Amino acid sequence: LLWIDAEGYDYHILNQISFKKIRPSMIMYEHIHMTEEQEKDIKSYLINQGYSIIKLRLDCFAYLK
Repeated sequence: LLWIDAEGYDYHILNQISFKKIRPSMIMYEHIHMTEEQEKDIKSYLINQGYSIIKLRLDCFAYLK
């Protein structure tokens, strides 16, 4: 499990992860501090990496299918 709680930097951290080097089976991150565009961008990025995403109240839970 990769759990990111970086108070507004979650988007930037997720964009820096090389999924060729590290492939956590689950990722938890905050979407509450993201813009709508950032949220859509990171969701698309993770889906393209093979993750499914469940949006919770303040966080998102991504997991490999």
